[in-house]
Amino acid sequence: MRGRSIRTAFADEWHGREDELQRQRETILEEALAEAGGPDLPVRLHDAYAGQSAGLIHDVKPAKQIIEDVVREAETVLAALRSS
Repeated sequence: MRGRSIRTAFADEWHGREDELQRQRETILEEALAEAGGPDLPVRLHDAYAGQSAGLIHDVKPAKQIIEDVVREAETVLAALRSS
């Protein structure tokens, strides 16, 4: 599978060695599950898929603040549309 992902230690370790990674896929997955204690527990961050817009994130805000910011911006845009 191909996709965009955030850089992780795992990605750094295997970058440029994708053919070898593919050959060892099952072993790596089994080891990761064993390290985590089973399929229901978190595993080492092998990949972190993200869209192209992930690079636009510069800070982390509480959900309440994000909603307030979106509402405030929408109100500003609507007010500007009404006055034009």
